[in-house]
Amino acid sequence: AEAMSRATGVPAFLSDVIQGTALLAMLVALLFTAYRIRRVGAQT
Repeated sequence: AEAMSRATGVPAFLSDVIQGTALLAMLVALLFTAYRIRRVGAQT
């Protein structure tokens, strides 16, 4: 977070928020893709 805040010029807490949001979005996307792959056979 410190390197990101120095590179982008934003405060450290804001870079922590950005990293947390990106991590949550990635985890949600992985859950949705795994759920969709399992349900492919059920949809017609």
